[in-house]
Amino acid sequence: GDVIDWERQVKLNLKVNGNHINTYYLDFIVYRKEGWYEFTEVKGLALEPWRTNWKILEATFEDHKRTPDDRLTVVKEANIRYGK
Repeated sequence: GDVIDWERQVKLNLKVNGNHINTYYLDFIVYRKEGWYEFTEVKGLALEPWRTNWKILEATFEDHKRTPDDRLTVVKEANIRYGK
């Protein structure tokens, strides 16, 4: 009931001091009925270069916010199994 809409695989340009560093594809942006957005990443195994890109996103998150109350969230799935 708190979610009114969502986008998946949202392209975010990571820039530091005006310089393009990388393109990050965020898993979801969730639109909350209270008017804020939740930028959500679902992670099974956090390997490089994801950790570095995530740190850059955290440091530049103010540039990507749509409202002052937006949040950046990682959902860690510790029990994801790959293969058989």
